[in-house]
Amino acid sequence: MIGAGEIITSFGLPVIAYDAERTLCDCLRNIEQLDKDLVLTAVKRYMKNPAGDKAKLLEYASMFKISNIVLIYLEVLA
Repeated sequence: MIGAGEIITSFGLPVIAYDAERTLCDCLRNIEQLDKDLVLTAVKRYMKNPAGDKAKLLEYASMFKISNIVLIYLEVLA
């Protein structure tokens, strides 16, 4: 799965979770079904986070065919 990895919960159990870039792509891909203000807040926080990998975000956006949507949000919030 694209962007999936295994993490350990606070109870010590392994679970599969998506990285931030995959999560943002999923949110932007389904923005009509989500709270737009919440998605916008998530994108803003991602842009401020120095650990955010914008190249990976754009790579995922290309895979999911939402590059135009992601680029619009990145340009507006940059």
